Amino acid sequence: MKVFRGRTAGPSASDMTTVKPSARGTTRVLVVADFAGDGLADLAVRTCRGETKDTIAVYPGTKNGGKGSVVAAEPAVAFSTAEFLSR
Repeated sequence: MKVFRGRTAGPSASDMTTVKPSARGTTRVLVVADFAGDGLADLAVRTCRGETKDTIAVYPGTKNGGKGSVVAAEPAVAFSTAEFLSR
């Protein structure tokens, strides 16, 4: 999945990161928010692999002076939603 930095003139092709979801399946962006409180936009994605096998991953935002990556290519945290189901 490619993540582009937004600008008033539209997405910037020079400020782009390719992130590889941490699981196989259909990946969707859940939210872009500052989870770490560092003033940078972090990306939360959900990869669906069935009704009980979803994976959530959070990619931290990067500070790079407007050049290069937008978020880290690897997630800071990833977990399966199956961990929260009753057994």
